[in-house]
Amino acid sequence: MPIHLLDSHGNTLLILAAQQGSKRMCKFLLRRGANINMQNLVGNTCLHYCYAYSQRELAEYLKKKVGCMMHGVWCMVFEYMYYFLGHDLTTLF
Repeated sequence: MPIHLLDSHGNTLLILAAQQGSKRMCKFLLRRGANINMQNLVGNTCLHYCYAYSQRELAEYLKKKVGCMMHGVWCMVFEYMYYFLGHDLTTLF
């Protein structure tokens, strides 16, 4: 199965693994070249889904692993919105 396979919503395997909180699968996919910055059809990445689905530990791992950016804005903005302002990020998706 190709690493960058997309579903009908443009979600990659890495996005789906992050949404489910599967750190093991995320590690597997990253070792095989999955791109953490790939976006689905509405522009969301795997880190957007980590925060939207309260997968904080996985989000921290992914941030440290690859030092990524989302739409040119550091991932901490989404963390701040979710954990400190109490925003329900699932409404963004």
